[in-house]
Amino acid sequence: MAILAVKFFQWLAWRWNILDYPRSARKIHTEPMPLTGGLAIGLSFILGIAILYFGNFLNFIDFNVGHLWAIILAVLILMIGGTLDDLYNLKPRYQIISPILAILVIIFAGIGVDFFTNPLNGSLIYLNQWEFTFLGETISVFGAALALVWLLGLMYTTKVLDGLDGLVGGITWIASAIMAILVLSMNWLQTDVLYLLLIFMAALSGFLIFNLPKASIFLGEGGSLLAGFMLGVFSILAGSKIATTLLVMALPIIDTAWVIGYRLSQKKPVFSADKNHLHHRLLNLGWRPYQILLFIYGMSFLFGLSTLLLNPLLKLIILICLLSAFISFEFYLTRKTLKSEKL
Repeated sequence: MAILAVKFFQWLAWRWNILDYPRSARKIHTEPMPLTGGLAIGLSFILGIAILYFGNFLNFIDFNVGHLWAIILAVLILMIGGTLDDLYNLKPRYQIISPILAILVIIFAGIGVDFFTNPLNGSLIYLNQWEFTFLGETISVFGAALALVWLLGLMYTTKVLDGLDGLVGGITWIASAIMAILVLSMNWLQTDVLYLLLIFMAALSGFLIFNLPKASIFLGEGGSLLAGFMLGVFSILAGSKIATTLLVMALPIIDTAWVIGYRLSQKKPVFSADKNHLHHRLLNLGWRPYQILLFIYGMSFLFGLSTLLLNPLLKLIILICLLSAFISFEFYLTRKTLKSEKL
């Protein structure tokens, strides 16, 4: 189903001119590319949800019907907003509208962060100090605020990171797989969440067949945002597994933060295009795309695997060590890149 969706939206992209033309120095590809991969993933995911719903596979223990409709509506908002951006190259103040709307739909449907685990002693810290009711759903102010920051942060991480064939789709697939294993290993099996994870992974798999180097279709704006959005939603539905998702996505998140810090230091717009991401500089040093993908995939998988074996405190220690090692690696790459440019 996902493969058929990709082929259909490839055809639609050429017909409607939803294409990415290599007009800037940041672009790696040399030919126009369809930007409708996100539409294929979103449609496949929604059809998968429909099969689960009408096939009576869902028990609605981990979430309710309203939550499911909210997820579908949020996915549609991101698909529409992303397509409009790909067609008309919207200004940043308009680009932010669909992500914010999608997050608000999720929050006001009652999907929020209710608690998180204290990494020092493993106790649960609840965020139910201030609450209000909306359409029968109890919403925590702190939980909603944390969900907003969390979802927006993940969405813009995957958006900014989307610069190498197979990178965002592959990392998202790995993070979803780690989440699925975690759900299976928990004391109580969250079957509904597991089903959603599996159909999302199936949709990603159909897309990745055509997106790995050399790609014939890109995620597009909506697809790159959808990847981070769904990871954030899954982490909340799986019982506030934010630390787990943060560790799996640590490498991309830190790399994105590094690039944003560099742009600010150079007094450039935060979302300006450049080639300062880790994968760009590794390409400049002669790494092949598959080598970069295997390196980043491997690191994401290893850190994701550690979330299944370690307690919260050790996860925090690993995250700090990763941050220190990555900063050192970034300085090393910067010096090496400068040397190569002088030669």
